Amino acid sequence: KSFKLETSNSVNKLLKHLELNLMTMVNKNLIVGFSGGIDSTLILYLLNSLKEKYKFNLEALYVNHNLSLNSNDWQKFCEETCKKLSIKFSSLSVNLKNTSNIEQQARLLRYECYSKFKDFTVILGHHSSDLLETMVSQLIRGSDIHNVAGMSEFSKKNEQTFWRPMLNIVNNDNSSIPTSPGTLSSNNLGTQPSYDANTVVSHQHSFVSVN
Repeated sequence: KSFKLETSNSVNKLLKHLELNLMTMVNKNLIVGFSGGIDSTLILYLLNSLKEKYKFNLEALYVNHNLSLNSNDWQKFCEETCKKLSIKFSSLSVNLKNTSNIEQQARLLRYECYSKFKDFTVILGHHSSDLLETMVSQLIRGSDIHNVAGMSEFSKKNEQTFWRPMLNIVNNDNSSIPTSPGTLSSNNLGTQPSYDANTVVSHQHSFVSVN
């Protein structure tokens, strides 16, 4: 199958933003935290379209939280998508110990999984809505408003770089960058959407068509 990029102001902004950073990026090993949602799928496809031009190694990682009967189906979708794109795919399984603080537990376990790829820059599909949710969550937990820290586009954890290229992309047109209804939170850990490849790439806000 071949993939054709389609234009929209928002997706063009993201594509140009990716290119600007890839031009100067020292680490040429990139791994996408791939959940199968629209956000990470968008980033994966765009990066895949750029990997030959900018000569970087692109891989994908699915973290299976084992919190839904559909978890293995999501993993299969991610694996099949990567196979079609000739992207190396890895999956790691985690198990939460109890039902309290699910979101926090899941986040910590994901970062443990990312640390197994210490030579890679980890690319995540967080966007501005996630930033707001993070700040609100900290306030609810009692953080002082002056000490509330959101996410940064680039951050480091245990000497590993994390890149959130969608975080500062502001949409000003009618075809906004899609946000995934399956973003991980305590309210929807069990409601990750399922997509087949054609559904993802033909989404009304998507950027590729399959021939």
